[in-house]
Amino acid sequence: MPFWNRLAAHAGVARSMAGVNAAVVGLLAAALYDPLWVSAVVGPVDFAIALVSFILLVAMRAPALAVVAFCVAARLICTATGW
Repeated sequence: MPFWNRLAAHAGVARSMAGVNAAVVGLLAAALYDPLWVSAVVGPVDFAIALVSFILLVAMRAPALAVVAFCVAARLICTATGW
């Protein structure tokens, strides 16, 4: 990593790296939205499960596997109860 540290010390290169980072974040957000969000979140119950999952991951720092298990269990319970 010393190469990257020396490279990032230059202001122009650091700004370029920040721009590339922003572009990658945008591409990842687009990849999340179009195939995943559009096909998976089809109603308010799905939105609620996604929101709770996001809060579990970000705010409460729950393990990813536990959040996936929560999503599966919540969807199965909602389907079984007719939601």
